[in-house]
Amino acid sequence: MQQNTEMRYSEKDIAAALLDGSGVKLLDAVLLALDLLRECGGRGNKLRRARKGIAMGADALRRLEKTVTFDKALQATIEAKSHRRSRTVRDIRYVMETLMRSCPEIKRRHISAMTPEECQEYLDKAFTTTRQKFKARVIMNGIFTLSQKRGWCADNPIDRVDVPVVYERQIRALSIDEILQLRNVALADEESGLCAPAFGLMLYAGIRPREVERLRWKELDLKDGVVHIMPNHSKTGGMRHVTLYPVLRRWLAKFPTGNPDQKICPVLWPKRWKRMRALAGWGTEKGQRPWLQDCLRHTFASYHAKHFKSLDSLQMEMGHHSSLLLRTRYLNMSGISAKNAEEFWNME
Repeated sequence: MQQNTEMRYSEKDIAAALLDGSGVKLLDAVLLALDLLRECGGRGNKLRRARKGIAMGADALRRLEKTVTFDKALQATIEAKSHRRSRTVRDIRYVMETLMRSCPEIKRRHISAMTPEECQEYLDKAFTTTRQKFKARVIMNGIFTLSQKRGWCADNPIDRVDVPVVYERQIRALSIDEILQLRNVALADEESGLCAPAFGLMLYAGIRPREVERLRWKELDLKDGVVHIMPNHSKTGGMRHVTLYPVLRRWLAKFPTGNPDQKICPVLWPKRWKRMRALAGWGTEKGQRPWLQDCLRHTFASYHAKHFKSLDSLQMEMGHHSSLLLRTRYLNMSGISAKNAEEFWNME
């Protein structure tokens, strides 16, 4: 009877058999295992930690292979915002091109591999002022948010980058006498009278200068007593209704209206509006006062808050998402009395 011979295999033989056909040599596999155990060291079962490290590393590798470079993510963001005003898209492109000129390596950086520290370093290197860094951070936040939605990165590193503190300069509200100077010029000067409706909308409705430039007469709803600020006209991209207060109705009634599809601002608006301000004493000539871009909107907000005493309603009129901006930047009621505010809202 033939005696069975028991086959015995060493662990080395078994390991070699498992690696057969993998293209990995036994020595390389051992060195790799040692590296893994060393990197995943710490408290607890070493093999369990090593397996966890393999799973996490594989997940990170899959994300890296699925991700895109920063410049690709930027282009995708610009395409996603193509419905916004051309100025908004132009700002995104300009700020990010400035960033990539100063930090050319960011173009090919994989979006999923970028860290908060790296983003902070890029911002500090590319921009010198706090306001520039604030704006660039906002745009980068939008890029990473889109990348998260599309699965190009798991986290938004900008969330962990400190928001630069921008100290807003408060803009003084115009006094009653200053308002009357502008009104008197509009009433007395024929060319300035063409600017009067737009001037009134900025002063008595708080509409932004860029928004009023896009307004058409058909968007003034006299029946419902509101101005329709359309999404493509709004700075924030959302629609809002602004109240046509009686003082504004009285002011608009003094001037002829245009065709419904005609813009409220006249032809050569910037030049005519600058001339009207100069006749009232604002300009660059000696003895003239400097004109601040948003002073009429700030004037509206300050007189509104003083008279109506409701930040909630003012927030809706202004089109802000919260009252924080009103409190920190817009409201400057220094020198405005209750009597002044009453006079503002009762001008004939």
